Amino acid sequence: MPRYALDGDIWQIVQTATQLDITTGGKTTVRKFQTPEQASAQLDKLVGERVAAGYELVTANPRHPQLEAVIASEPESGTHYAVYGDWLESHGDPRGRLIALQLAADLPGAPAKLATAFAKHLREHAEDLLGALAAHAGPDRAEDPVFGWRFGFIHQAYLHAERQAPLDRVLELLLEHASGRFLVDLAMVRNERMQAAVDVLGRLAPPSLRALRLWGVEQLDLGAVWPRMPELRRLSLTGSKLALGDLAVPRLERLELVDAEMPNASTRTLARMPWPVLQQLKLDFGHGYVTGDASIDDVFALLARRDLPALSQVALLHTRYIPEVVRELAASPIAGQLKILDLSNNQMEDAHARELAKRRAQFPQLTHLDVSFNRLTSLGLDALRDVAANVRGVNQLADA
Repeated sequence: MPRYALDGDIWQIVQTATQLDITTGGKTTVRKFQTPEQASAQLDKLVGERVAAGYELVTANPRHPQLEAVIASEPESGTHYAVYGDWLESHGDPRGRLIALQLAADLPGAPAKLATAFAKHLREHAEDLLGALAAHAGPDRAEDPVFGWRFGFIHQAYLHAERQAPLDRVLELLLEHASGRFLVDLAMVRNERMQAAVDVLGRLAPPSLRALRLWGVEQLDLGAVWPRMPELRRLSLTGSKLALGDLAVPRLERLELVDAEMPNASTRTLARMPWPVLQQLKLDFGHGYVTGDASIDDVFALLARRDLPALSQVALLHTRYIPEVVRELAASPIAGQLKILDLSNNQMEDAHARELAKRRAQFPQLTHLDVSFNRLTSLGLDALRDVAANVRGVNQLADA
């Protein structure tokens, strides 16, 4: 829809056969003519009058590199979006109004009608605000399970390889569209065309990306994506035979790696990558008889590091080396800073629980200990009561 702007005043006109729809000040008037030629002549005349008065044709998807860089540096804060929204609105971009509506709807005590107005505006301007992405969105675009909106942009995306197919092409559409410009949280599920989608991320991942989740995936080569997302904070990978490459993401705060066939290269990477602000670490080596070739010695090397000052939550699941894990954890530099420890699903027996209890002085800050799904009896659980204020020990195999 052609739009013309002058000092923030937006004027729009569109011809449909013998009819002209003219919008100004948010109100639309309709003018009908006998023939399309008459309507076209009147359109040219009205446009000419506006141009002579100083109105300028609004270009699609106006850009402001400086403001965009500021937002990308703090994409989870609404502070800078308001300024950007005002600038977009002054250039006739309907996203400016969308930003204003969503910022207002986020305020404490905001009336429900603001959320309704946001949904209406998104629906009315779907061509500009979604374009080809509309075919992959949920039926209710304001409460969309696929695309979650915040601050006038797609803030979260949940792409399922079976529902948003082909996965790599849909991801490319999202990352190339203006609405995906400040994507913060991306989740992709199931392995169909996942490597191709990862390759797209390696080319197009926005600097605003803070969270990445890949679930139900296997045999992925992820090494090329990390240079594109130096500001990543949260990473969750669930699958098998995942090649991490050099996971040099220094701002990482939470890391979850579940790999039933974890390569040795993955644990070597974990043992040496610099993560000065890492707070939460979960390593799950998968259940059953299928295992990878990852070395528990690399896990112990990770625990022995003295350059993880923020690490306070650790989960080690299905390690298959629980006696050694108990000893190495208690002796590690991180023991004194741990607040939450998850040793569930480790075939832990009463003897291991007593061994951990003997070393409780090494965990002065521990408040939560999870030893569920092990082989503990009531005696083993009782031995752990003083290790942490909160001990969870449900579904013990020894109970059967």
